[in-house]
Amino acid sequence: MYKACVLSLPHNHVTCLSALEDDVMLWHKRLGHASLSLLNKLASKELVVRLPSIKYNDDKVCDACAKGKQVRTTFKPKKYVSTSRSLELLHVDLSGPMRITSRGGKKYVFVMVDDCS
Repeated sequence: MYKACVLSLPHNHVTCLSALEDDVMLWHKRLGHASLSLLNKLASKELVVRLPSIKYNDDKVCDACAKGKQVRTTFKPKKYVSTSRSLELLHVDLSGPMRITSRGGKKYVFVMVDDCS
């Protein structure tokens, strides 16, 4: 909601105040960052109340969607060993629960690899 003081405007200046409800990115955000192709389908089949039947172009991407789809680049491989003693750098992985239990009745696998060895 916006508050505007129309009385302070000059009398010869005509002003039109309006709110745009057919903004594509506004509807994209209102519907939980839905894809624009999904918005086109919803508008064509009239499945959403008051969704304007405008063409939603696929070339626009909002900032939140762009940041959410960023992928971190891989680390550069090292050509030397950076650890000088054992247990200085460990690579650990835990997986499970497994469908088939081990001979001891366990359902989880814990793997630990020392970088020095």
